[in-house]
Parts: sequence; structure tokens; C-alpha cells
Amino acid sequence: MSWIYKFGYHLSRELARGLFDYQAEGLEHRIDDGPALIACNHASYFDPPLVGIAYDNPVHFVARSSLFAPGLAEAILRRCNTIPINRERPDLATIRRILSVLRGGHRVVIFPEGTRTRDGRLGQAGAGIGMIVAKAGVPVQPVRLFGSFDALPRGAKFPRPAQVRLVIGEPLAPDDLLRAATIDGKPDPRRIAQLVMQAIASLQPGQ
Repeated sequence: MSWIYKFGYHLSRELARGLFDYQAEGLEHRIDDGPALIACNHASYFDPPLVGIAYDNPVHFVARSSLFAPGLAEAILRRCNTIPINRERPDLATIRRILSVLRGGHRVVIFPEGTRTRDGRLGQAGAGIGMIVAKAGVPVQPVRLFGSFDALPRGAKFPRPAQVRLVIGEPLAPDDLLRAATIDGKPDPRRIAQLVMQAIASLQPGQ
């Protein structure tokens, strides 16, 4: 854990609790060691740290490459375990990088929708997460954020008062996902992605 990640982790946790009364539910389901994809809905720029602080051990994040401006921004993002991805056209090199991180025994936070929601509702998942699941064969942990859209919706410049909850679901076994998404003898990445989004959609606070 780099000192930048550690500092950001503790600062994010204190700010989330102080500003948004942040609470995480389903902690008993956490995959805190070993390789896994942590799949979350995407509503706000706050989402990555709000997911990361729910886990005791460091996680890696997938973020759009346009955030990696040369200089300080890029240096900080890379030291915070962030993997750049072209949101419009995910390339094989990026997918290989994600697979390499997973095969190294780490957990990767990914937002299957690929971009922040415009209205607070869940969107459709892209096929990218399905491709990664099919190739990596690691558990997928569905998690869902409530309130982050209210805290900082798309287009807002400043945070707003909100109550944020993160719900962590039971891990999805890769074999079960592949079996349920097999069409004509081959796993369909888009169907895998749909199944992951369905699992995210099923999560509710207080379950």
C-alpha cells in the first residue's frame, strides 16, 4: 500500500462518514483477500473511494484514461492502484493488464455501466466485464451504492447533503456465471454482463 493510497483511504473514510453518514452493509460477504472483480453501479465521481473504503486491504480501480493527465494527476492515480481504460474502445492491452492484476491475487473494482448515470437509475452493462470474467475465472462481488448520485450527480460542481449506503452482495462464482451465459457452446460476454447487473440491481439496504 503506497502512502498516497493509505492517506487517501483514511481521508476518504473520515470524509464519507462525516459528510454522508456513510455505512457499508453486508461486510460478512467481503472478499478481502485473493483475486476478485468487485462490480458496482456508477453514479458519481465519489464512487471509487466509497467502494474502496469498505475493504480493509487495498483494491485496484479501473478508470477512464482521460483522467490520466500527464503530471501530478497521473502520478497520484497510478499510486492509488488505478488502471486506465479507453471507455469508448477498451483495448486488449488494458484487458490484459486487468487480467494480470487479477492473476497476481488482487481485487479490481470495475463499473460495468462504463459511465456515470444521468438520472440515478441503473444502466446497461457493457460486454467488457463479461470478457474479463470469461478469461479470468475469478469470483465477482456485486456491490451497490445508494445516495452517491444525490451527493454528487453528474454535472454538479459541489457535493450536496446526502446519506450514502454501500451494500455488498454474496460473490458470484465464475463457473455459475459462465454456465448461465453459455449460448451455442460458448460463454456470451454480454449475457455475463447482464447477469452481473441483475445481481447488483437485486441488492437493497437492510436486506
